[in-house]
Amino acid sequence: MKERDFVLAVMSMFPNQKPTPVQVQKLFFLIDEKLPAYRDCPEGVPYFEFRPEGFGPFDRKVFDVLNGLYSEGFVELLGNSWNPTRAYEVAVVGLEKGKRFVDEIPETPRSYIETLGKWVFSVTPKELISTIYQAFPEMKVNSVFREW
Repeated sequence: MKERDFVLAVMSMFPNQKPTPVQVQKLFFLIDEKLPAYRDCPEGVPYFEFRPEGFGPFDRKVFDVLNGLYSEGFVELLGNSWNPTRAYEVAVVGLEKGKRFVDEIPETPRSYIETLGKWVFSVTPKELISTIYQAFPEMKVNSVFREW
């Protein structure tokens, strides 16, 4: 499965969510870290290459893929880049297409992604970043995020 199809599939698994950029980055980071055996990549290579940035793991390519999906009309961008409430939403046409890709993900990883996504969307950004830092301390080296 191509990375854009995988991103659309994952986004389609949560049609009622409007994930923020932080949530999107952390969700795909956790998927790449926790499910490497289930991706259709050459030699098990992850879709993304996350590096430690100011608020934890980050790969610009996640946004590039989402922007491509936006250009194709599959994803909507809510807010603007200067708006702290910026979010992503799967468009109706994207949801239809994405659900077909969801069916290509085997049951075990699909179930895990659903559980992971529910958790990512249920915690505060502070809890999300703090938990990732605890599990992956190497992602904290460039952090500007303060844990209280």
